[in-house]
Amino acid sequence: MKSDQYISVCLLSYNHAHMLETVISSILNQSYKNFELIISDDNSTDDSWKIISEFASKFNFINAYKTPYNLGMAGNANFAISKAKNDFVALLHHDDLLNKDLLDEWLAVMLKFNNIGFVFNDYLIGGKSASNYKIKKRFSTIMDGKWFLKNELLVRFNCYVRGTALIRKRYFDEIGRMNEKFGMLADVDLWMRLSANWDVGYVEKPLIEVLGERPKDYPKEYSDFTWKRIFIGFDIHSNNINRINYPNYFQYQFKRFVFRNKVSFEIIKWHLYAILRKKYNIISSYSFNSNLYEYFYSRIFRKISKLFVKE
Repeated sequence: MKSDQYISVCLLSYNHAHMLETVISSILNQSYKNFELIISDDNSTDDSWKIISEFASKFNFINAYKTPYNLGMAGNANFAISKAKNDFVALLHHDDLLNKDLLDEWLAVMLKFNNIGFVFNDYLIGGKSASNYKIKKRFSTIMDGKWFLKNELLVRFNCYVRGTALIRKRYFDEIGRMNEKFGMLADVDLWMRLSANWDVGYVEKPLIEVLGERPKDYPKEYSDFTWKRIFIGFDIHSNNINRINYPNYFQYQFKRFVFRNKVSFEIIKWHLYAILRKKYNIISSYSFNSNLYEYFYSRIFRKISKLFVKE
C-alpha cells in the first residue's frame, strides 16, 4: 500500500526476553515502513531492557522507554500510547508474531472511513494451519460500532478482539484511555467503549500468530483460572450495558435480565467443569458469598457443589 500516513507502533513488553528479538524483527520487516516504533518495557526483571536498548541504538526511529515501576498491561498501554506522535496507533504485544502485511492491511481499512475507532483482524494460535484459526465467524470489513457492541461483544464473555489493533488515538484519548482498574482485561472494555461511539474495522486474514510463550515466573493470572478474572469480565459487561442508549426503559431492563442469567450460567458452568474434571480448587477458591449479578439458582448450585470438595 502506498501512503504517506504515519503510524505510531506501540509494543508492550514485560519479561519476554526470550521472544523480543523475534517479535521486534517481525515489526521491522513490515512491508509498510512509515512508522515510529515505541517499545515500552514494564519494568522487566529479565534481559528485556538490554535487548530493547540494543535495537534502539541501531535504529533512530525506535524510541525505548522503561516504566518507573510495574504498571500492568493497561497502565503500560496508556503510558506507551501517551508517547505516540501520530493519530494512528498500532497496539502490539511481546508474544505475537506479525504477518509482514499487518500494518498495510490495518491502514487500508482505517483509511476507508473517517469514523472508524479501531481495526482488528483474524489470528492464529501457535500455528499456521487453517485449523488454528481463532475467529471462526466472518465479519464485515466495516461495521456499525453500536451493532458490533450489542450483537457481538456483549453477547459472550469471550472477546473476539485480542489486545492488538490499529487505534485512532484521538478517540482513545476522548474516551479516557484504558481503564486500569480492569487490569489484564482492560482492552476488552476499551473495544466496547470505542464501539459504542465509532465504527469498527476488520481484516479477514490471520495477520497475527499468538504464541503465548510465557516464562515460568510470569503472573499466574495470565494462564491459570481465577474467579477475579471472571468477575472483572462481568463488571466490564455490566458497565458497557449501562452505556448503551436503549429505546426505552423496558428494553434496558430486559437486557439486564438476560445479562444476569448469563452470569449465573457462567458461574454454574465453571462449577460443573470443576466437578467433572475434579478441579475442586475452583470451587473452594470461590470466596464470595454472592456475586452482584447472579440469580438465586446460581447460589443454590454453588452450595450444592461444595459437597464435592474434600475437607
